[in-house]
This record gives sequence, C-alpha cells and structure tokens, in this order.
Amino acid sequence: MTLRIIGEGLDALTFASALVRRGVAFEWLVKHDRFGGFFRGGQDCQGKPIDLGMVCLEPNHYGAPQSEINTFAGESGQSARPFINTAYQLLNEMVGEYELVDTKSQDNYRENTDDYFLSDRLFAFKKHANEIKVELEERVNWLEYHPEWHPRFKLNPDSVLLSTNIPDAMITLYGRTFYNLFFKDYLENCLGELMQSIPASEHRKAWIPLYWPETILKYLSEEGGNEPLFQPVFARFSDMSISEWSSQMLQEIVAYKKKEIILLDGEPDYRNLNLGSENVYAFLDSSKLHTNSNTGFQSPVLNSVRITIVHFCCAVSSSLVIFLRDDESGSYRFSLTPGDALAKGKISIEFGENSADLSEEEILRKSIELCHRNGITVECIGKIHRGKLQVNNTSQDSTRNTMFMARNKQAIFSSGATSFNDNIIRATWAIDNENRK
Repeated sequence: MTLRIIGEGLDALTFASALVRRGVAFEWLVKHDRFGGFFRGGQDCQGKPIDLGMVCLEPNHYGAPQSEINTFAGESGQSARPFINTAYQLLNEMVGEYELVDTKSQDNYRENTDDYFLSDRLFAFKKHANEIKVELEERVNWLEYHPEWHPRFKLNPDSVLLSTNIPDAMITLYGRTFYNLFFKDYLENCLGELMQSIPASEHRKAWIPLYWPETILKYLSEEGGNEPLFQPVFARFSDMSISEWSSQMLQEIVAYKKKEIILLDGEPDYRNLNLGSENVYAFLDSSKLHTNSNTGFQSPVLNSVRITIVHFCCAVSSSLVIFLRDDESGSYRFSLTPGDALAKGKISIEFGENSADLSEEEILRKSIELCHRNGITVECIGKIHRGKLQVNNTSQDSTRNTMFMARNKQAIFSSGATSFNDNIIRATWAIDNENRK
C-alpha cells in the first residue's frame, strides 16, 4: 500500500526527507508549494536562505523524565517535553550538532540583562524589586479572594482570562508598575492595538508556574534564593540555519525518483483521503478535520499581526538574541547569527504591528540606527521581509474532544502547536514509527 504524506509544513518536510534517505517510495499531497512553511525562511541580499527572525532550537528537556518517542500518545493537551531528548537525538543524526544561543533583554539605557521573555530568567526582576514588590503583594492577596483570575484555571471553559485582554490581565495579576516595566513596551511594539482584543489566555508568560505572581514575589523576597525552574537552553545548528536545512531537504526530495508530489485543488475532503490507514501521515491542523467533517466544530477566530523583518550582513562571531523593552526604533527583538566566514554573519531585526505602516526607507533608517547604537556595523544595503503572525483566539464552543478520524494521530496538531519543537516531535515520531514497521 502507498505511503502517503499530507501537508507541507516543516514536520511533513522532515518526514519526507527521512523517507528519501531510507529509499522509501511515497506520495506527498500538498495545497501549495510553500514547503516548510515559516521555517523555510526567506532570502538574504545575496539570494541565500535565511531564517525569518529568531528561530531557536530547544533541545533541553527541563529535567523532565524521559520517554521513548514511540510512546507519544497524541499532542492535544499533552506536554511534548518528555520526548524532546529522544527527538533531538534523531534530529542530530539528520542535521548534525548544535551550538548554544545566548538570550538577553535590553532596557532603554541599552543595558543587557538576563532575559525573561524567552529563557525565563527571574534575575532580571531583581533590579526593580523595590518598585514592584508592594503591588505584587497586593495582587497576590487579591487573588486569594478572586481565584477565578488565577492562571492555574486558564484552561477552564468559563475562565475570566478567556474574555480579558492581555494588558488588563497583566495589570490585574502583577500590578501596573510591573506591567509597565517588563511587558508594556514589548507588547505594544509587537501587537499594537491588537493586544486590546487578544485574550490573555493566548499569552504564555503568566501561564507557567514560573511566572505566577506568588512565585515571582517569593523569589524577590528571598535573598540569594534559587530560581524555581531549570533554565531553558536555546541553540542553533552548528553548520546551517533552519531555512538552509529546509532548502537542502527540499532539494534532495525534488531530485528523488521514488516520490510523487500531488498538488491538491482547493480544500480537500479529508474523509476521502484514507486517514484511517496506518500508511497515511496527515500533518494537519486538527481544526481542519473538525470543520471539514461537519462535526459542529467552530473554527478559531484569527488575528494577524503584521510583522516586518530587516536583514543585514554584518560582522558577528557568536549567536545572540536581544529582546528590546523600550528601544526608540520601535523594534521588539533582534538576533545575531554567525556565518561561514570568520566574523561574518547576519542580523535580523523584527518590527511588529506598531511599525507596520512605516515606509521601507523609514524602517531601514531605524534599523541602521539600532545597529549603530549596539556597535554593529552593517555591510550591505539590507533586505526587508513583510508578513503576518497569526494569533488564535480559540472559540469557547470548540468541540475539541471530538475523536480524530486519523489513525496516526501523532502527526495531527492543534492550531496553536506550531513551534519548532512541535514540528520536530511530530516528524521524529513519524520517522520512528516507520522505522519500527
């Protein structure tokens, strides 16, 4: 029976590449030729593949008990963290080793401190401890009498956080001073006015125990205390970017003789694609199956944040990601990636909704000034990429417990599961599953 892949994301691309290496024949059904999706990246000023913005690997398993990838029982509502180690072992066999990426947060005085947006370091909050502790204490006491606001209940279908926007929720949970110092500028630059309509349940910071108000307050109140969670580790491939890897995989697949790529005409009826077969790997959003099969599933409301990314060639010797809290450029983040030649690399500067209406000339001017303020010398005229970042406002009426019709459920993902780790888990599970047959 024919092995069939449905979908064109990084997960499907990685799985197809593994089949090519094993010499397995397969059909690949796609809706468009954007293989790899966002992770396929764009092109720099020299026409070479380059990641769009910050793309980091997450090989660390946070100290979670490890499990074999073949025990993965589905992704909806289940943490993929216990399978990260096994998945990355398989990934290293395909791509090679990786190197660490340092992450920092930069204030409006251009001082780089321990980052809290990505790497979840609480050290950064120490600097303003005296300013935020009083309000944090008030908020923690208030939550004792208003438990419906607590992040631990955010998944409840009647949670107040589903109907409260991000700024209001952050001020309620942490206090206005904390919000103004640590979240406001980043959120405004990235989301713009959309942050007034996106529900707080879509914002990750308050939802892991590390960022619960009482956890931060306890940390700030204990002199010399340890951070409550293991520090996440972020990395990049040593020899190539994610976009270069995606392009390399696609080139190998296109040249492969024992495959057939079938372009689907419009939205297919997934019930007719034999999803019940063990030989069909559907790398699809589960909401498509629900909507397509007329189960009464109500699709999520989608908000799109307009993103502008500027790339320059520059002299850089190591990987670095900087989150900007209040930079005059309006950018919310930039990342440095070393290149093949000694001290040659790239800088990727990211702007969000607040800068979306600026002209290309203005965006380039602001980007060059940002580089100069950080001691980075640009070595080309720059390349601008414009796109959209979708933010899902999940419908409260979604029948998410409806059973999928697919046999290989591990290949199917929820509308919010689009991180690099999510893609790698799905792809490596499929590879491992095929290897075991």
